[in-house]
Amino acid sequence: MIRVLLPIIAGIVLAGFLPSGCMLPLLGLAVLCCMAFSFYSKRNYISVVLLGVCFVLLGTVRTLCFYRSHSYEWSDEQKLYSVVVRDIQKNSEKYVRLNGDCFMALDTVGNVEPIPDIRCRLVFLKDKKSANHDFCEGDTITFYSQMYSPCTTGNRYEWNEELYLKSRGVGGTSVVYGNHIADYRGASSHSLLKKTRDAIENVILSLALDEEKEAIVRALVLGDRSGLTYDTRQKYSRVGISHILALSGLHLGIIYCILSYVLFGIFRKGRAKAVASLLIIAFLWGYVMVVGMPYSLVRAAILTTLCIIAAWLRREVWSVGNLMFAATAILLVSPGALYDVGFQLSFMACLAIMKFQPFFSNRFQNNRVLKYAFGIISVSFAAQIGVAPLSILYFHNFPSYFFISNLFAVPLVFVIVGSLFAMLPLCAVVPGITQIASWCIGAEVSVLNTCTDFVDGLWGASVGPFYPTIVQVVLMYLVLVAVYKMLRKADVRVLQVGMVFVLLLVVSQIYCLVSDRKQMYVCDSFGNPEIGFVSYGKTVCQISHDDWAETDGLLSVGGKTILMLDSDRWNYRIAEKRLKVDYVVICKGFKGHLNDVESLFETQNWVLHSSLTDFWRRRYIGELGEMKITPFDMKKSGMLDVE
Repeated sequence: MIRVLLPIIAGIVLAGFLPSGCMLPLLGLAVLCCMAFSFYSKRNYISVVLLGVCFVLLGTVRTLCFYRSHSYEWSDEQKLYSVVVRDIQKNSEKYVRLNGDCFMALDTVGNVEPIPDIRCRLVFLKDKKSANHDFCEGDTITFYSQMYSPCTTGNRYEWNEELYLKSRGVGGTSVVYGNHIADYRGASSHSLLKKTRDAIENVILSLALDEEKEAIVRALVLGDRSGLTYDTRQKYSRVGISHILALSGLHLGIIYCILSYVLFGIFRKGRAKAVASLLIIAFLWGYVMVVGMPYSLVRAAILTTLCIIAAWLRREVWSVGNLMFAATAILLVSPGALYDVGFQLSFMACLAIMKFQPFFSNRFQNNRVLKYAFGIISVSFAAQIGVAPLSILYFHNFPSYFFISNLFAVPLVFVIVGSLFAMLPLCAVVPGITQIASWCIGAEVSVLNTCTDFVDGLWGASVGPFYPTIVQVVLMYLVLVAVYKMLRKADVRVLQVGMVFVLLLVVSQIYCLVSDRKQMYVCDSFGNPEIGFVSYGKTVCQISHDDWAETDGLLSVGGKTILMLDSDRWNYRIAEKRLKVDYVVICKGFKGHLNDVESLFETQNWVLHSSLTDFWRRRYIGELGEMKITPFDMKKSGMLDVE
């Protein structure tokens, strides 16, 4: 399967550099390659190359189809849009963030425009009117706003929101004010999945835990991390157990153990055991659908299903082929999963466990306690080997005591998740079980937090920050491949190749440290304008409103002169000669006329910052249009890289 997976991954990456209009030529090329493959099928090298090209084209065409089906040319004007709510991402005191399928638009004249169910990410700002709406899955909301294609208005070098949304099939975004909701209709009935999730949420609420403990339990059971604070996320990341807060094979394995213990205890022999296996598969996939089918959990469900089938057929249960098959299936259904951090970490951890853990597994066979402890440590160590380069790339740190933290985190997660799922059927049968479960689960979460705080307080608990490039991450994995080859069979040639990769890694790091290349950008930082410099992925300087307020918004940085318009300070001023500037950035707070600014400053680079409301954005686009100037609109084009 590796010969199929790698070309498909190459095709998905290639599709990011191609326009959607080249799909038909690629299909024609794929047909020609298939015909040539059938002609040269007996010539090994030629047939392998042609088959690889066919799979590359398959990945490219499938990715172009995926992006094309999840994109839409939105109008430049505000319209009435109707959206069916699919899931609630976050519900706070100030706003509600949700995903919905947009199916209809209505312009000011009354013309109805059908939309082919484009997935949208919407943020509803709450006020006295909108706060009364308790949005739920299946509700239909009609609102007045302007829709935009996904783009990254924040610092793209720290978080690429456009790639994140597109990988999840989101084709539109919008911020909706509360008084712009024209109609709201609750769902007449809810699906079984929604009712099941609500039942689990009600059980969690009945425990009456404090806010932090409830947020952790919701993350462990439902994958809902919206209630976790920034400090909690960072603390779990620093000690190397952030993976327990994201649903993955660990959580599905816990549920599998509970179901196996119960069902195989009831159905013990023959066909009854096969029935138990089918019930386990059904329960596992039902849970995956209830929590929203995250990629890491889908991977675990596919692997578990394949393992159960392999056990029936008396084949190898735990194999790399099954892992490659799961990855191929997910990428063909949703090619954007390749860019999902959870997908990457999940598969690399699982692959590393399969390859590296057997080297450490045969230890302490005569002592059950030491065998269990070393088993957890060896699995954690192998998984950390696989995800270390990606963790450094995305999180910029490395947990030094991950083996200690996982030694207590994994059993505690097993107990917490197991206690909650065991409590679900008992709530309706045993009176008073809620109080007992509340005390037990609360104590278990407290122990988890206490141990996490202890490890986080140790000297050198987290090493960093690191800012590797993509090339360096690839070199790290090549070094790991060489190490694995050496562990399997000592070979001088493999050692030499591994040393070459290490040397290239050192040279690339020295080059990054010596090189003084910096890229200047203008972005949106939590609704406020910001200017910064980035060097090889690391933000080295940030300039905010307080820094340019003393100079009336006029800055000379990085060899460029930039005017930040965020107030009326330049209105009604007169100059004998216009000052030449490289960029004029119009931000929220400026409510003047651009003709007055144009009489003071000479430039052709006008930037509309994403902090502007739609009203002022349309007004300034009209004024610049009269001046025959096309501005750079950050709301549509994202962050500005200053050339």
